[in-house]
Amino acid sequence: MKSVAYPISADPITFGHIDIIKRAFELFGNLTIVVANNLNKKYIFSIDERVLMIKDVCKSMNLNINVMKCDGLLVDFLYSNKIEVVIRGIRNSNDFDYENIIYNANQTQHLDIETIILLTNKKYSYISSSVVKSLFYENGDISDLVPPSVKSYLEKKKFNYIILGVTGSICSGKSTICKTLCELNVDDFKFYNIDLDKLTYEI
Repeated sequence: MKSVAYPISADPITFGHIDIIKRAFELFGNLTIVVANNLNKKYIFSIDERVLMIKDVCKSMNLNINVMKCDGLLVDFLYSNKIEVVIRGIRNSNDFDYENIIYNANQTQHLDIETIILLTNKKYSYISSSVVKSLFYENGDISDLVPPSVKSYLEKKKFNYIILGVTGSICSGKSTICKTLCELNVDDFKFYNIDLDKLTYEI
């Protein structure tokens, strides 16, 4: 079995990334997500924050996937971890041209690392981390672009708070949960309850 890596910067991780992750894992039975920095990009999350974010997403999918950070050259990371195959996700012709250049450049170095391209599912082909950030910071709806846990990371980064929705049927304990949360004494973290039932009644 060949060891496989999927290098991404994931600032933040999107449903497009997740689609590639699932398919690569199904194909090879193993996967290491390599979180790296691109010098041409400006990040809102640190590399350690992105690693934690991706680990949360993988845990929610019940996939046994390694998530590691790469502080230096990717090729050095691949060699030191004995990784033989690199997965690349491609959304459009621009992505293909870029990956083709990188692949051919690597071949001149006799790196002996194979690149496998997975085409992005067309329903995710418009999604990028940049699109997610642009929509989010303009108060757009990103629920179709990223998982709820990633949206929470963005909210905490922008507003320093997390929105938690508490729903359920009548007498299921919603009010008790909200009251308990608001009574918690946590350093540097305060809970506020916006009771939509109460607001609707008042309206």
